[in-house]
Amino acid sequence: MGRDHAGLGLRATPAGKPSYVFQSEFQGKTIRLVIGAPDAWRIPQAQEKARHLQRMIDQGTDPRTLKRDALAAAAEQAKAAAERIEAEKVAALAVGDAWAVYLTERRPQWGERHHQDHINKAAPGGVPSTRRGYEKHLTQPGPLAALMPLPLRDLDAPTIEAWAAKEAKTRPTSARLAWRLLKVFLRWCEDQSQYSGLLPAKNRQPRPKRAAKPWARP
Repeated sequence: MGRDHAGLGLRATPAGKPSYVFQSEFQGKTIRLVIGAPDAWRIPQAQEKARHLQRMIDQGTDPRTLKRDALAAAAEQAKAAAERIEAEKVAALAVGDAWAVYLTERRPQWGERHHQDHINKAAPGGVPSTRRGYEKHLTQPGPLAALMPLPLRDLDAPTIEAWAAKEAKTRPTSARLAWRLLKVFLRWCEDQSQYSGLLPAKNRQPRPKRAAKPWARP
């Protein structure tokens, strides 16, 4: 090659694939840098890269240091991106996801009836009733079902207040039990490092009021 292209060569890598390689001297020592494969770098591009690397050396800069810094910066960016994606996933965690973990963890400390209450109050409904004479009827969603799809971070006092007011109008007794279960669940979330940061700031959690007519389920 000519003087402009001094230091640029095409060599086979240990894997047997050809690659453009830049070689020069820096502070009396030979340095060698891989530029890239011929299928990714055209000859003029490889030549320009070699000239750029030589100019860095002429200016007293070790191109290997810059390459290491660039790789380190890329690694940090990739790590930050992965952490951001994970944080976004955690931030979008639904109430129902945390509720399922809660039921599994607390199951050994609960009786069968108490455990079933948690399942029933959060059940989505829409399945055939098991009550005698009502087999053709579909079950209603439990009082907590409307909260299960919400992101945990959105379960703030106004949301709970609106939910409680709505449920109290049609099934106050069931809603009051659901509210008690929800309150204990939120306290449990506050004690879990993976959930505590998602909870809105502590606010008053209203208790469903009694309605004139109790809710009757088929």
